[in-house]
Amino acid sequence: MKNSASTCILTTIFPMPKEYVVDFFRSLSAQSISDFELVIVNDLFDNLDPLINEYANFKCIVLKAGDTPIENRERLVSFAIQNQYETIIFADSDDKFSENRVEVVQKYLCEADIVINDVSTFMSNISIDSFYFSEYL
Repeated sequence: MKNSASTCILTTIFPMPKEYVVDFFRSLSAQSISDFELVIVNDLFDNLDPLINEYANFKCIVLKAGDTPIENRERLVSFAIQNQYETIIFADSDDKFSENRVEVVQKYLCEADIVINDVSTFMSNISIDSFYFSEYL
């Protein structure tokens, strides 16, 4: 079954501070391109629906959790394949996306089969390590 959006963002969500998830949703809502769907495996995070209703200006699909973290990832990938998304973006639910991340990933995927985003790590709004992956690539 083909989905209406060609791009999906896949993530799992588990018990963590609510503000991380709010930041995640806000960063997705602020994307320069809004034609994507968020597919979430909810692994025991409480009160996800109110956050989706408040912050998501895009379609959210919530899947039931499996028994292990790897099974959760397998469910996400299987769902994306079954629904024939053209672009899959993996995310952690405590990530904050730059406002053009989806757009940039789509652009680079026209030229490559895989795109790896660099990350900067933070703790309480203090940058710990900028461009983490660049150090290893």
